[in-house]
Amino acid sequence: MKIFLIAGEASGDLHGAILSQALLNENPSLQLVGWGGDRMQEKGVRILSHYKNTAIMGLGQVIKKMGTIRKKFSDCKQQILTEKPKAIIYIDYSGFNLRMANWAKKHGFYNIYYISPQIWATRENRVHSIRKVIDSMYVILPFEKAFYKKHDVDVHYNGHPLVDHIQHQLHSELDIDPKKIVLLPGSRKQEIETILPIMLEVIDHFQHYHFHILAAPSIDRSLYTSIIKDRSVTIHYKNTYQHLQSAKLAIVTSGTATLETAIIGTPQIICYKTNWLFYTIVKRIIQVPFISLVNLIAGKEIVTELIQSSFNAKTLQDEMIQLLKTDNWKQTIKDYDQLKLQMGQNLVSQKNARSILKELNNISQ
Repeated sequence: MKIFLIAGEASGDLHGAILSQALLNENPSLQLVGWGGDRMQEKGVRILSHYKNTAIMGLGQVIKKMGTIRKKFSDCKQQILTEKPKAIIYIDYSGFNLRMANWAKKHGFYNIYYISPQIWATRENRVHSIRKVIDSMYVILPFEKAFYKKHDVDVHYNGHPLVDHIQHQLHSELDIDPKKIVLLPGSRKQEIETILPIMLEVIDHFQHYHFHILAAPSIDRSLYTSIIKDRSVTIHYKNTYQHLQSAKLAIVTSGTATLETAIIGTPQIICYKTNWLFYTIVKRIIQVPFISLVNLIAGKEIVTELIQSSFNAKTLQDEMIQLLKTDNWKQTIKDYDQLKLQMGQNLVSQKNARSILKELNNISQ
């Protein structure tokens, strides 16, 4: 049986890798092929297009690269027709994947969406399109099941796959370095160019601490060094979870990394900044009170979010000083423990894989 997977970003590559491993554990004879990155490839997926060639951030980038985007759609359609998979698994990346799913449905392919598009945050009316073109939806956030039930869409929810995945990779005897601060400036070039310089501005105010950048696998070291210049900062491309586990504090760009940091248990400050026009448009249509998954799942602000103008060196410095205070630091750890209870942590990926394979075996009959 052949399955075609489509992941268009670093977070999708991570989730795709975890799912691919679970699928192959259940059925080693599966053929997995599609779009993704290094992590998926390491887990046995034959990669036809790397996500670093497809990730686009911001309205300006979309407009500038319309020709490239059209070609990507064309390439993906042709690859699906050539590979003739039993099913297509779409991993997040909604702008591309929902359009592709619409085409695939018309051509008779079985569509599985793994990790729901965040339509509950911005474009709730997309649920009607999902109902028409998606045969099966797997969600990973506890409040998503209720959201889809409200729209009469039945979904699968077994918990968040990152919880048990991360817990199995942590070192039980790894001590926290009280002087270690880690920076996660994002996984896209545009994010890093915007966010990392602001993160680095606080270094002079924390001279007794050691700063470490946890780099994105798809980003060349030269980009980081060009921004760091002569500052004393260490760059790491490996052992991200272990570096987070041993850190006293993390400054994290909004995205999947914020949830990974919370699961690991490192107190963090979440930040985000993009161009003014794109932010203005998004702010008008956003329907949720927080930008981070951590706070959305918790239902309250358990970690500070610094967004747009509030994300500056002075505010970041002040928030770091507050979070490093013992009482605030310990309270964040307690809040994380409650968060993990909400997310479940019992063989989530294995349950998802078994459910997917059961579906595919049923449609074969």
